[in-house]
Amino acid sequence: MWRGISLANKCLLLFGGAIVLIVLSVAAALASPDPAVARYIFAFPALVLALSATFLDRVGARVRAAILGCAAAGAAVGLVLAYPGLAGEGPPLVSYFDMSAAQRLRSVGADGRPEAFIDAHSRVKPGEWIAFDESLDLPYLAWPSDLSHGAIWLGDLDLDLAAAEPMAGAARLDRILEDPSVRMLIVGDLSRAAGAAPKHFNFLFHCKSSPCSVFIRR
Repeated sequence: MWRGISLANKCLLLFGGAIVLIVLSVAAALASPDPAVARYIFAFPALVLALSATFLDRVGARVRAAILGCAAAGAAVGLVLAYPGLAGEGPPLVSYFDMSAAQRLRSVGADGRPEAFIDAHSRVKPGEWIAFDESLDLPYLAWPSDLSHGAIWLGDLDLDLAAAEPMAGAARLDRILEDPSVRMLIVGDLSRAAGAAPKHFNFLFHCKSSPCSVFIRR
């Protein structure tokens, strides 16, 4: 019995470090910010394949071919099942080969089709600005793809308006709304900026997943 315990202790000393490393590697591979995003979960199957390489070297050629064949078939089935969901709100993936760069830009985005934002950007001239606040969850939508005009982050205007000097916050909001170079406004639906915007701007549309609205200067 004591010999068995001693042998187990020796094995633990020899391989314990490697086992701990493997466990930590598997845990790190599974600790993904968003399992729905492929780049976060590729590490796990890659780690499994790497760890199985030593086992495959010990089996015969037929067994190895059968295991690898099953793995390839499973991967193919996974791609077939996942393919319909990869298109999202856009067209089928195969149609992108025949599209121009402009068509692809309008077809898909991080929040569905970005057509409304692209059409709004076309109304902003070089030298004019787009002002947006923290309600826009995808700030890249405040810039056009060619960066032909800039964008200004407004910060939390409501916080400024409720601060120790509310008059300064109100003056800042008035300057933004009255500045003719600010052509487009993207602000929270319930913000004071959205409530005051109709004096100088026309409403265009509501953001899809963000609690914001888009306005264009009259």
